[in-house]
Amino acid sequence: MPAADPLTPPQRELIRHLMHDVRRGLLRLQLKAQQAQEQRADCQLDWVERECADLMQLLAQYQSFLAPQERLDLVDLRLIVAEVCHQLSPAIEVLLPSVCVVSSWPRDLRLAVDALIRNAVEHGEFPLRVSLKVSGADVELRVDDSGAPRLGIEQNKLQQAFFRAPSKVTRPGAGLGLTLALDLASRHGGTLHTRADADGFHACLSLSNVLESD
Repeated sequence: MPAADPLTPPQRELIRHLMHDVRRGLLRLQLKAQQAQEQRADCQLDWVERECADLMQLLAQYQSFLAPQERLDLVDLRLIVAEVCHQLSPAIEVLLPSVCVVSSWPRDLRLAVDALIRNAVEHGEFPLRVSLKVSGADVELRVDDSGAPRLGIEQNKLQQAFFRAPSKVTRPGAGLGLTLALDLASRHGGTLHTRADADGFHACLSLSNVLESD
């Protein structure tokens, strides 16, 4: 009797997407490495470094979907937001309270924060503001960019797994970022709202389990 398949159909689909996306990323890296060797161009090496970081983030997102759920732990959300903004761009305007510690899933919380801010950095325009607001037992993370509004026909699809706007399919990514943020929000009894208007694109992640704040 054949052994039972340990993977569910959705997990198999995730792995199929993962193999495709990582293979595509590695081929880009291979090409850029060859060009860097031939041209001795530092800019090519910088591109390779950024692409490696994108691939690591992609793998972390897939791991979050496939791996067993973490245990709840105390997490300094303020520190996570500050670190992600610093890594993605020093030009981001960051507004944070002095303390914001929540009970959450550390890996998934960081992935959700990274996804929201990375989405604005890569697909929006500066100026870009990230703010963290605490009100009683609730915390709200807002990300506001100044880019042109996303196509209206895509608004109801932005939080669907693997959805990518037609204009973005050539860029690194798997279309999982906002899905991860939505999943985290729902587990916390919170919400994820996205909105596009004449001022740009706005995302708001709300959680309802702040333990310490000021």
